[in-house]
Amino acid sequence: MCGGMHKKYINAACRFVAIYFGVPIRVIGYHMPVQTLLKTAVAMTALLCLALFLPQAEAASSAFITQVKAQRPDVKWDADSQIVEDFNGDGKLDFALLGYGKDNVSKDLAVVAVWLEKPGKKTDIQYLVFGIEAGRQDAVCAMPVKLSSEKFDCTNSDSNQRLPGCRKSKHARGLNLRGGDCDAIHLYLNHISQEMSWWRN
Repeated sequence: MCGGMHKKYINAACRFVAIYFGVPIRVIGYHMPVQTLLKTAVAMTALLCLALFLPQAEAASSAFITQVKAQRPDVKWDADSQIVEDFNGDGKLDFALLGYGKDNVSKDLAVVAVWLEKPGKKTDIQYLVFGIEAGRQDAVCAMPVKLSSEKFDCTNSDSNQRLPGCRKSKHARGLNLRGGDCDAIHLYLNHISQEMSWWRN
C-alpha cells in the first residue's frame, strides 16, 4: 500500500493515526510494523483511513509547492525542506516550505511559506521573511538555514510569558527556523489573526 509514497507523508500520516485513533505505529523505511492493537476493529479503521489519506496528502503537497513557486518566483525554494504537519490542531495536514531570496540591497533572506487547511474558506499561502545576519532579532545568524517542526506549550521559554493568540493543543505543532549559533526563531499559529506568528528568546 505504501511502497510508492514518500516517507515524510507516511510519517505524518502514521503520527495522525496514533494521535486520533490511539494506534501506535512505528515507521521503518517504507514498512509499518504495528503493535497488537491492529487486531482490533479500531486499528483496522485506522489503517483504512491511512490508505485513503496518503494519496491526498501527496497531491496537496505537490499543489502547494507548485503554487508557492508560481506566486514567488523570486525565491529559490528548497523542495526537500517541506514540513508536513498539523499547525492549527484541526486534524488536517498543513504544509511549510523554506526558500532563499534577496532584499532590495542584495542581502540574503530566508522565506518561509505556510499553507493552512481551512475548511470552507479560501486558503492563502502566508510568506514570512527573515534576514540572514547576526545581530538582528528578526534574522537567523548564518546559512545554511534549517526548517523543522517542534512541539510548543504557548509560552516564551525565556520570559515564560504566554504567546499572543496561542492555543494549547496536543495535536498542533510549530516550526523552528535555525541558522548559525544564535537562538532559533519559533513559529506558531496565532488563533486571533489566523496566521503564523513568531517569537525568539
